[in-house]
Amino acid sequence: MKDYLEAIQPVVSVVSSGDESIAKEYIHPRAGIMGALGKYSRGTLDKPLVYATEMVAFFERLGIIDAKQVTPSGREGKDLGRIPNAYRKRAFGIVHVRTDGERVLVATHSGKDDQKESYAFRLDEHGKVVFEPKTRII
Repeated sequence: MKDYLEAIQPVVSVVSSGDESIAKEYIHPRAGIMGALGKYSRGTLDKPLVYATEMVAFFERLGIIDAKQVTPSGREGKDLGRIPNAYRKRAFGIVHVRTDGERVLVATHSGKDDQKESYAFRLDEHGKVVFEPKTRII
C-alpha cells in the first residue's frame, strides 16, 4: 500500500464508509488506511484532502423516542422500547469531486443547507498543486 500511495501521491482521497450494520461489520475505514492516505499524499500539500463519507454526514439529535423495528419491506415490526439518546441522519456523507480538465473542485455538504466545505485547485506547469484562495459553489 505504501509503495502504491507514494507512486500516485494523491491530492484528494475519498473512502466510502458507514454501510456497517449488526449483520455486516467491516470496521471500515481502518485507522491505518486513513493515516496512510494522509501520510503518503502529495508531499507539497500542507493539508491533504482525506475524506471518509461517514465523517461528512450530519445527524440530528432526537432525544428520547419510542422505537419500533422496521422490517426489510419497510413495515413497522416489534416495539423496541424507549431509546434515550436517538439520532437521525440529516445529511448523507457525500463528497463531490468534479473537474473541467484543468481545475478540480471538491465539496461536501454541511448540516445547514446554505453552508458547504469546498476546495478548488489546479496543477501548475511544474505539477505543483495550487489551491484557489476562495471557492464558490452555486
